[in-house]
Amino acid sequence: MADGRGVFIRRPLFLGTRAGGAIAAAWAVLHYLGESGYIEATRLAYETTQRIKEAIEALPELYIVGKPRMTILAVGARPPYDIYTIGDGLSERGWFIDRQQKPPSLHLTVSRGHARVVEEFLADLEALMAQVRRQQPSPLSRRIGRSLVRTGLKVLPERWVRAMARWVSRTARSNEPPRRTAAMYGMMGSLPSQGQVETLALDFLDQALGG
Repeated sequence: MADGRGVFIRRPLFLGTRAGGAIAAAWAVLHYLGESGYIEATRLAYETTQRIKEAIEALPELYIVGKPRMTILAVGARPPYDIYTIGDGLSERGWFIDRQQKPPSLHLTVSRGHARVVEEFLADLEALMAQVRRQQPSPLSRRIGRSLVRTGLKVLPERWVRAMARWVSRTARSNEPPRRTAAMYGMMGSLPSQGQVETLALDFLDQALGG
């Protein structure tokens, strides 16, 4: 409908031109679960989160970022361990976990559905950390390798940096989540300047020294 004050379009839904299926689905789930169902789902999600939190706090290499109150966790790694490499190890075991930066961490959003698999996940995490401890390179080899990388980066051509940036972009747009992302996330946190590409090279070095 239009008049002298402007153009007005009637919409049958609050969502405007978007489909109303989401509203119908939310209404159906609300009535299906009811208040008691939502309380039970919340209890399961909260207890599962606490189980994960306690298990992570028992691992000396890992820590919980901040003081989460509900069902979202961020997990960091204490030096010299790399949390992105740990995330890659979990991905190889079939667990896809989001990565975050500043600080580097793994992001977990826990729901009631995770209650069925929490013990399996924690068993894989503990086995992975045991493997990471065995493969951790010596402090001396790490220092020597990092020194060599920093020296090499001083003469790294700018076109290499741009090529690495394009590689990160292509990987991020891939339909299939990459299994090995430690180097990619290290790089993404520091581009675009030439000196900031150091993280990428060091992540590659860490993986090579770690076997």
